[in-house]
Amino acid sequence: MIPIVLLLLALFPAPSQAQLSTSERMAARLRQLASEVRAQVPTNLNTLNMNAASAAYLREQLANAQNHNRQQALRLELAIQLLRAGQTREAIAELHILQAQNLPPSLRTRVRDRLGLAYLRLGEQENCLLNHTIASCLLPIQGEGIHTLQEGSQAAIEQYTAALHENPDDLSARWLLNIAYMTLGQYPHAVPPEWLISPDCFADSSAIGRFADRAPGLGLDVVALSGGSIVDDFDNDGYLDVVASSWGLDDQLRYFRNQGDGTFAEHTEQAGLTGQVGGLNICQADYDNDGHRDILVLRGAWLADLGHHPNSLLRNNGGTFADATEAAGLLAFHPTHSAAWSDYDNDGDLDLFAAG
Repeated sequence: MIPIVLLLLALFPAPSQAQLSTSERMAARLRQLASEVRAQVPTNLNTLNMNAASAAYLREQLANAQNHNRQQALRLELAIQLLRAGQTREAIAELHILQAQNLPPSLRTRVRDRLGLAYLRLGEQENCLLNHTIASCLLPIQGEGIHTLQEGSQAAIEQYTAALHENPDDLSARWLLNIAYMTLGQYPHAVPPEWLISPDCFADSSAIGRFADRAPGLGLDVVALSGGSIVDDFDNDGYLDVVASSWGLDDQLRYFRNQGDGTFAEHTEQAGLTGQVGGLNICQADYDNDGHRDILVLRGAWLADLGHHPNSLLRNNGGTFADATEAAGLLAFHPTHSAAWSDYDNDGDLDLFAAG
């Protein structure tokens, strides 16, 4: 078997960079940069969206820590990273271990605040995400937005009630206490009067009504990190399509083609966008005046010192895209979060202004 494998490798060697398409080269470049970021995570604990790796590193540090104060600091940071990684019950367990210890007043307050937040997050995950409705997480929370799984909000109420008994002027705790009661359908009647935020604060004097989340019924219900979105007609068929990015290192740019009946189907692969990952923001313009709207993907700005990632200029060929970053002279490695297309010198051609 080994000689056969070696023979096949000799007959079909991996393509060189020169043989790859521009889109394939960019995808390979982004994979390499993501690998480099991951290698540096232990020394950059707040590298966003790498929190699970940071938590694993902190567990090792905690296991080897000898100083009691150092252990407490590490455990709190571990809980924070677990919470950011979506491992909410694990974060809650670590915070309860801390809360049971004899903590300095300032640290006790921080732990309680984080524990209340963790329980609110648990309620959000179990209801707004796993049992999503068209009214989930829309203020004021009511109707189908009320949580059916109530463990998280009930426990959060305990934490914020304790916080307000200790410090009645804690406005953050007061606000979150009211929200927790609201998620249970118990606002305003069950909120202690001394901490009640008036329903007038949630009143709406406009006539636009409430917006309902229609994404699940339209083929657009995807879960990802913060990013950008564009609604435009990318294949010139007269219907508005949707392109959405997510700034996670491996999060795929996604293209949803309008089916013409009010629903969407994902056409990311068909559009040639596979491998275009990590877009913090996106914006469109017909930079080459061919009648097709092109896309600029912006990267790196939320990764701090690790954010030296290239942007991508995606040339639209009528519903399919090719990476034109190098050909357009835009290949650079600077953290970027926003950009604007305009004819800045009045020569009739679109120019680009980018900010990091």
